[in-house]
Amino acid sequence: MATIEDFINTVIQKNISTMIATPGLQYLSFGVMASMIEFLGACFDEEDFFKVGCSACRFRKAINELDAFSAYRKYNKNDKYKYDLYTNLRCGMAHIGRPGKGVAFTDRTDLKDSNKHLKICKMNDSTERLILVCEDLFHDLSKAATELLDKMKKCQHMKKYDDNFMNPNLEIMKCMG
Repeated sequence: MATIEDFINTVIQKNISTMIATPGLQYLSFGVMASMIEFLGACFDEEDFFKVGCSACRFRKAINELDAFSAYRKYNKNDKYKYDLYTNLRCGMAHIGRPGKGVAFTDRTDLKDSNKHLKICKMNDSTERLILVCEDLFHDLSKAATELLDKMKKCQHMKKYDDNFMNPNLEIMKCMG
């Protein structure tokens, strides 16, 4: 079994990095990264990871508590804010596999001069959207994950740092008995 640190190092730092570097998987990486932001927020409480009804609070908590996400805070409103990241990124990708109308995805190979990470740009259909660049989002997620591990080592009001909860290699564990 792996600890939260093992999970972060394997899934966030290694696997998502590989996903982003693999042509054609950048779009899907946004959904995984959104889930990992929520995961980081879940580490701030002592509740079970699977407690129902905590998604928004946990996603927002990660953005509000981790300095690596400080630039994201103005898009972390607890309402139906046009560019709200929880609604447009996390819920869009988790529930229907596409971003909400307030954001647009791109990657560094597809950047136009106006398409900068966390910049609001006018699209071809005259709508305005918050631009998310997968490599930049990953960079900030990676920094936030490292920051979280440092906080977990120091704080008693978070999940247990050494909580064994999954095998990051997804191998089937042999049962004793």
